[in-house]
Amino acid sequence: MDLSRLPVIDNHMHIMTVNNTRRDMNFTISDYPIDEKHVHSMIAYKMFISRISKFFGMEGASAEEVIKERNRRYDEDPKGYIDAFMKDANIKALICDLDSPITAYWKGNYRTDKDAETFIELMEPEIKIGRIIRIEIVANLLLKEKLSFEDFLAKWRANMLAQAEKFDIIAVKSVIAYFTGLAVTCPDDAQAKKAYDSFMSDRNDRASEKTWRDYMLHKGLEFCLEFGYPLQIHTGYGDVPYADLRVVNPILLTDLFNEELSRKVTTVLLHGGYPYCREIGILASQFPQVYLDFSEFTPHAGYALETALPMIFETAPYTKVLYGTDGGGGPENVWLGVMYTKDVLGRFLDRLLEKDYITEADAIDLANAVLWRNATEVYPKLYKDGIPF
Repeated sequence: MDLSRLPVIDNHMHIMTVNNTRRDMNFTISDYPIDEKHVHSMIAYKMFISRISKFFGMEGASAEEVIKERNRRYDEDPKGYIDAFMKDANIKALICDLDSPITAYWKGNYRTDKDAETFIELMEPEIKIGRIIRIEIVANLLLKEKLSFEDFLAKWRANMLAQAEKFDIIAVKSVIAYFTGLAVTCPDDAQAKKAYDSFMSDRNDRASEKTWRDYMLHKGLEFCLEFGYPLQIHTGYGDVPYADLRVVNPILLTDLFNEELSRKVTTVLLHGGYPYCREIGILASQFPQVYLDFSEFTPHAGYALETALPMIFETAPYTKVLYGTDGGGGPENVWLGVMYTKDVLGRFLDRLLEKDYITEADAIDLANAVLWRNATEVYPKLYKDGIPF
C-alpha cells in the first residue's frame, strides 16, 4: 500500500535546534565515546546516508560528501532546512518531550525555558507542537533545596502546575526507568517520607531513592488524573550508563497497571519497549488504560521496525498503537522515521491483505489510526478546536 501522503503525528520526539547541533549524525544511544568507524558501520547510519542522499539528489555520493552538504544546507537556512523535511513527510504535529536530555540529573545540563520557547517558535504555526514535561525533572530540580518532605511535595506540585500552564502541556512523562527501573511499588506516605529523608541524607542510598521515586510516579498519576493528562512512560533501552537494560522491560509495570489509580489514567508506553516488543503488545491488549508507541524502532534501532512491528500487532489492538520516532536535535531522524515507517507499514499491510487476514478498508483504517488518528484521541488537548486536516 502507498501510504506516502497520509498525515502524520509523531507521538514522541525531542527539541530540534536552530543551531546545527548534530553535525556528526551519531546514532548510538550511549554516553560513552564510540569510535567513529563503529558509528559509521551501524545500519541506522547507512540507512540515513542512503535516504538523505536521495533527498538531496546526491545518489552515489560518499557519506562524507552527503554529510558536508547536509551541514551546508542546515547552516545556511536552518528553518528552511527543517521545514523542507517536515513538508516532505507530511508531518502535522510533533509531540515533544521538552525536558531532555536524560543526562541533566547527573551532568546539570538542564534545558532552559528559552530552549523550549525557541523550538516552539521555530516550528509553529506550520507544525503543531504538543508539549510534555517530566515528573522527574521537576522533582530533581528541587533536591538541591533540601526541603522537608511536606514542603518538597507542595513545591513539586506548584512547579508542575506552573510548567503545565506556561507551556500549555498535553501530557506528562515519567523516565523512572532511567533512575530506579520499572518494577514500581506502591509506597504509602509514611514509607515515602522515610525514604525521602534517607535519600536526602545519603544520595547513594539506592533503596530509599527507589521508594521515593516510586511514590513520585504515583503523585504524577494523581496529577494526571486531576487535570486530565495522559502519562507517557519510558520503556525499553536508552542511554547507557543511565539506563539498565535489565530493569526496563515494560512487563515490570504489571503491578502498577493493576492498581486502581493507574487504571484511571491513560498511559502510553514509549519506544515499543524495545527489545521487549511482544511484552508491550500484550500489555496493551490486556489493560484498558495502556497504549504504546514504537518510537525507538526507527531510526535508532536500524531496521527493527521490519521485525518488531509484526510482534506488536500479534496482540495489540491497532487503535492502541501510535507512531513515533524519539527524534530530535535535527529534523532528519524525524523525517527518516516517517518515510521508513510508511514503507514498512505499507508492505506489512500488503502481506495481511494477501493472506485475507484483513480487508482493504481495515488496512486503510489501521494506517490512519497508527499514523495520526490515535494520537488525536489519546491527547484531546492537542487540537482543542478540532483537527485542522
